[in-house]
Amino acid sequence: MMNSKHIALAEKHGVKQVFYTSNNTMRIDGKIYSVQMVSNVETLFEQARGKTLTIYEGRMNYSGKNQSNKMGIGGFITEE
Repeated sequence: MMNSKHIALAEKHGVKQVFYTSNNTMRIDGKIYSVQMVSNVETLFEQARGKTLTIYEGRMNYSGKNQSNKMGIGGFITEE
């Protein structure tokens, strides 16, 4: 189920469909793609204009004080 922020971003940026996945890799046409994490979720929606976005939310590992295991977001953008 999409959260309200993602619904608003999808409408704002013209994203056709939004899905969620718990996997940080995806197989497309026999190739394995790894999700790229971003610091700003709106960037994902901007890049997915007119396409389908599959969102992955997971833990990002940072080095440094108080920076480990922050939640991050990334995604896969596909034509379908």
